[in-house]
Amino acid sequence: MSCNSSLSFRLLLLAGLVLWAGHAAAENFPLPDSLRPNVEFWKRVYSEIDGKQGFMHDDRHLSIVYETISLPTNASRKERQRVIDQARQQIRSRLKRIATQSYASLSAEEKAIHDLFPKQSSSRDFRSAMQHIRFQLGQADKFRQAIRRSGYYTQYILDRLRRADLPSELAVLPFVESSFNIIAYSHVGAAGIWQFMPATGRRFMKVGHVIDERYDPYRATDAAVRLLQYNYSILNSWPLALTAYNHGVGGMRRAVKKTGTRDIGVIVQKYRGRTFGFASRNFYAEFLAALEVSQNRQKYFPGIKPYVSESLVRFELDHYIPAKTLASAIGVKLDKLKQHNLALREPVWDGEKHVPARYELRLPAHLITGHIDKQLHRVPLAERFPEQVPDKTYRVRRGDSLSRIAALYRVSVNDLVMMNNLQSRHRIRVGQTLFLPQKGQAVASPVVVASAAVETSTVPAEPRVTMAAVPETVPEQPQVTMAVEPEQPETAGVSPAVIAAEPLVEDELSDSVQQIEATDPAEYSVADDNTIEIQAAETLGHYADWLSVKTSKLRLINRMSYGSPLVIGRNLKLDFSRVSPQEFEGKRLAYHKQLEDSFFADHRIGGTRQYQIRQGDSLWVIANREKDAPLWLIRQYNPDVDFSSLKPGDRITLPVIERKG
Repeated sequence: MSCNSSLSFRLLLLAGLVLWAGHAAAENFPLPDSLRPNVEFWKRVYSEIDGKQGFMHDDRHLSIVYETISLPTNASRKERQRVIDQARQQIRSRLKRIATQSYASLSAEEKAIHDLFPKQSSSRDFRSAMQHIRFQLGQADKFRQAIRRSGYYTQYILDRLRRADLPSELAVLPFVESSFNIIAYSHVGAAGIWQFMPATGRRFMKVGHVIDERYDPYRATDAAVRLLQYNYSILNSWPLALTAYNHGVGGMRRAVKKTGTRDIGVIVQKYRGRTFGFASRNFYAEFLAALEVSQNRQKYFPGIKPYVSESLVRFELDHYIPAKTLASAIGVKLDKLKQHNLALREPVWDGEKHVPARYELRLPAHLITGHIDKQLHRVPLAERFPEQVPDKTYRVRRGDSLSRIAALYRVSVNDLVMMNNLQSRHRIRVGQTLFLPQKGQAVASPVVVASAAVETSTVPAEPRVTMAAVPETVPEQPQVTMAVEPEQPETAGVSPAVIAAEPLVEDELSDSVQQIEATDPAEYSVADDNTIEIQAAETLGHYADWLSVKTSKLRLINRMSYGSPLVIGRNLKLDFSRVSPQEFEGKRLAYHKQLEDSFFADHRIGGTRQYQIRQGDSLWVIANREKDAPLWLIRQYNPDVDFSSLKPGDRITLPVIERKG
């Protein structure tokens, strides 16, 4: 073959590979016609205007952009908001005139707005549009910076996606989530380049006040890959799995069920879920827009070049060492050590805590002169500690509960209640400081009950369940069969009394809903006919407790004989004579939230594996054999499996559980 022929062959092969990759992308990430205007809108946001400008637009029909407004330079947030509000009011006034006046009598500005709408639009449509005017800040400057910063991490992300056999296009997701800003923190508590919420992050990483791996771009990437794998395994569609990254896998399963379709375009147009707002409706369109702009970066940002990733030295410590001592020993400035190890939080850098032993640290190779092991030998023996500085206090953060804090520090809820003079074990406030029992410290009953830092509760302070007994009102709970729940709630080492006694704080309902729906595909809502779907780790005693009725009443209305088992996935009718469906849902969600919080205080999910059903297997038997994987978590990974009809040879997915060091 001649040189020219060989070159032609390689070019044809390259062209074929490009076409194949494009086809694969289109197959995995289709663009429905109904979403094309949304994608075009976000492409403009990412590439046309920066943070000094913004679009005033209709939040339902993104093809309707009323105007581009400029914001005053160096203005305060209040001043910028005033400019936005004035523009919104002006558009609203014009829409009102359009709705009430003839076209001929409209001003040039009003006619321009009128012509943005479909020709068949009615006065009612224009009046409706008055309530849907939204401002979108430009992001071209952020996207430009994101392209540069992506150079540090893209290769690592692509490698992890390849190993997991996931589409390479998913590497674009941090453009949407954080603009590749590793210290990004949202107003709802999401952090890092992958914007993990604390509860979701704890499933895969360490998330605490000493180590928060959401700020580690590498550990967070590993976690994001596992979460995306999980979403896709449940939803079997990348548009749905990506939207679930924002809206939750439980929320997207509900969207599919309510609309009767898996078409993301139809779901975006028709689904009206309680938390399916503007961000969720537009998440997939934003991803497609970011994919287009990032893959054609020279078209949108001529001359742009990503930063080149640095060669990193990775090392661990045998002991707990103060950060200043470590920085001095290896010859780097403390701020440089911090800059490249942001998962270590402020208590480490302030000297309140030591750099943890067995934690992987990273530094650019050019900052280290000599061999790192030899430099670590410079740490004085007196500065090497066998354990971490113990916590004496804990500051309550969003999503915390007493049971989670107790599990995290391996203390009892009762000790926390008594030591902090809490009036109720059910109410703690974000920002509240709790004193923690120390080893060997006796905790006496409080003499004075403080009330300033707590809220009252209608739920009895004393638990109705003990470790060895079921609720007093239900002494006859059924034993487990193939798909039946155990007599005692699965608690992963935490007393059922602790969990059953912790109801939902009313103003944290949305937090619990979002935590559960983020990763739990189960349905926890009450149907219109007052029935629920029985879920893992629930018993008849739970339902009776949450409803303030006797189990005998629930058996009666469901025609259940004494000892009849509860079967996961079946429906059960409830009595709401004493408690509203909303109150019941709140208590139910709180219970499952506490299960997850308690378990993931000590464990994380390291991956999944396939398990082949053996003779005599049941969900309960499998959960007992797995030891570290509770029954409710196995159920989450197999939401569509009917465990009551499994037979030898069938396969299910099991999470691989790792203990957090």
